[in-house]
Amino acid sequence: MAMKLSLLRCTLLASAGSVLVALSSCASRPVPTLIPQERFAVVLAWMECDECYNYELDHVVSLGAQMRSTLEEARRGRGAFRQVLDRKRDHYFVQGARVAAKVNGWNPRELTASRAAEVERFAREYANHFVAGDLKRYAARADAALARLGVRPEASR
Repeated sequence: MAMKLSLLRCTLLASAGSVLVALSSCASRPVPTLIPQERFAVVLAWMECDECYNYELDHVVSLGAQMRSTLEEARRGRGAFRQVLDRKRDHYFVQGARVAAKVNGWNPRELTASRAAEVERFAREYANHFVAGDLKRYAARADAALARLGVRPEASR
């Protein structure tokens, strides 16, 4: 029994040593410089993940200060993130129009002018509501990443 415990202890120590060697070799790698489209893709993955376990956040933070401007754009919904939000707004608008027509029992192909205006107003409010929620999520996640980078989110506003 003592022999088995001793062997197990040696195996665990060897495993722990290899983990430490692996971690020390990872820490010495230089941070790659990304072009703006690559930075956008990395930050967008963090902004849009639904079931993430901070892997995306860790990836953003691991790339360092070069991510700050992209995070600021995401936080404010500007630049390429504005285009993403505009596409989402269009999608939400169509969804809202379908909801309004279905709730009221109207056939979308046979709407009168007044009903069409009502559907359009509802769809616009519906889209704006969901885009505002997306923008709040972008801001909260960008603030979290900026804080991990050592930038105070209040100072960056």
